[in-house]
Amino acid sequence: MKLYFIGIGGISMSGLAKFLHEQGTEVCGSDLVKNEITDSLREKGIKVLVPQKKENIDASYDEVIYTSAITPGSPGDAELQEAKRLGIKIIKRAAKIGELTKKYKTIAISGTHGKSTTTAMVLQILLEAGKDPSALLGSNFDLIKSNYRVGKSDLLVIESDEFDRSFHNFYVNFGAILNVEADHLDYFKEGLEEIKIAFEKYIQENFKEKAFLVYNADDKNLHEIIAKIHRPDLEKKTFGGKGDYKLFEIKLKLSVPGIHNQKNALVALAIAEKIGIERKMVIKALSKFKGAARRFDFKGKRNGVKVYDDYAHHPTEVKATLQAARDKFKKNRLIAVFQPHQYSRTYFFAKDFATSFLKANIVIIPPIYEVAGRDEEKKIDNFELAKMIKVNQKEVFATKSFEDTVWKLNQISKANDIIIVMGAGPIYQVADEFLAKKT
Repeated sequence: MKLYFIGIGGISMSGLAKFLHEQGTEVCGSDLVKNEITDSLREKGIKVLVPQKKENIDASYDEVIYTSAITPGSPGDAELQEAKRLGIKIIKRAAKIGELTKKYKTIAISGTHGKSTTTAMVLQILLEAGKDPSALLGSNFDLIKSNYRVGKSDLLVIESDEFDRSFHNFYVNFGAILNVEADHLDYFKEGLEEIKIAFEKYIQENFKEKAFLVYNADDKNLHEIIAKIHRPDLEKKTFGGKGDYKLFEIKLKLSVPGIHNQKNALVALAIAEKIGIERKMVIKALSKFKGAARRFDFKGKRNGVKVYDDYAHHPTEVKATLQAARDKFKKNRLIAVFQPHQYSRTYFFAKDFATSFLKANIVIIPPIYEVAGRDEEKKIDNFELAKMIKVNQKEVFATKSFEDTVWKLNQISKANDIIIVMGAGPIYQVADEFLAKKT
């Protein structure tokens, strides 16, 4: 079997490519540019072609794997069309992962927020318990120094994402749904109701016979979804303030801050106990958990200013991150640097973002991160968003570039400040550049 990955340098695509390569499959692929991920693939012995062009595809490939990031007219699309012309089987990344989920006892974490952290928590517990799991993660996890793992057991841990209805490809033995909110509204055109229907289908059709599901007892949308499920064989448990696994009832000592992470830990505990791991072992493993990459990630300190990096890019995530920061740093001044992700997302959630930063003392909004193929209209910019946020708090600034953002941070920051950079784009570069500045 010889596989070709279009866009192999993506975080999820690279993990799947390395996973299959390590299992003995011949893998190669392409990307637009050379970067750290493509370098890491080459170090594993995987051929990476840069740039993307149709000449990269020939009849020697058995399958071509792609994602929804491939848009009409893009260089990646030229490769996809050539594969179709040659009669090569084409398959989406999620469907390829779906094939794996049929072979393993699959642990799948889904929900609008918290998937990466909770998946990493589950993986940490399984490793501490000697279960030797395999894993495909949506971010790097320091414990395994990667975003994938090939284990020798029959357990597979994955993130189960609703975007593009990816999770309808996965088959689940032990599943969790953390929360359900409006998101990806450029894809789910009918909004929250369409998302709820997608989750309902996922539970009804993608959980294997006699599977286990743990879900958020405090989530109104989830209760409405669960009420429509007709699966007598499906074992269900809840977590949260009123759940079977109750917040504050189970004493968990975590190094990662925030009530949301306490809830994530309850999910990991519920799944681990169902698999057969003793609670004492679970609590010990969770106490060692340091977080997933870009999840309240401490980047460094300069001139007495501590800098953290977080993936938050939805209003609820921003609120949770800043609340966790305020709980941890009660007396420090918080400077939030938020890069909005997608023009469409920023437009849809502008009113929610306007009240998401109340726990911060100062807010800086650099330019919106544009996602190729998903941002057709630019109905809002970062200056407009900053104006909306400023209605609710005093010190809010919009900047013209990352360079301008770093300059602003140098102007306003002082000893004992906490800077939190947030967003799903390359905003982490602001943290890196600020820390690299000589004093």
